[in-house]
Amino acid sequence: MVFLMSLSFSTSGSAFEVRWIVYALLRDNVQHHLEGGKASARFSALHGIAEALGGKPVTISAAKLHQEIAAIQEELAPLPVSELALAARTRSVIDLQWPKITGAEFEIVGAQTRFGAVTPEMTTLGDVFTTILSPLFELTENAGA
Repeated sequence: MVFLMSLSFSTSGSAFEVRWIVYALLRDNVQHHLEGGKASARFSALHGIAEALGGKPVTISAAKLHQEIAAIQEELAPLPVSELALAARTRSVIDLQWPKITGAEFEIVGAQTRFGAVTPEMTTLGDVFTTILSPLFELTENAGA
């Protein structure tokens, strides 16, 4: 059984869609590598996107998200793909074991292709997340709040 979930992002002038797992892995890696394991106000727009997973529309500051994406591209994207992290909550959803399974809050999974987000030619986390970072950066570039 395979579940395919996606997120749609839009402004008044543009839109794109991305698979949920790519967003979840991005959120996991930001939280693990840039926030010391806990969600913070520094990436509140990125974390706020998760509220849409309940099926309701979510409005987020495009300017704040643009700032966060720029920081992610600078600080997270250069890390090697071997540093790809997976949070327990994401692993729980993937393994259909909700509520969250027990174990470490984060694990480094590296270039595992089990999630369908990593391909053999990817060498950095920037390669893994280009399908969400580049379109989000462009979508929010000239958007207002």
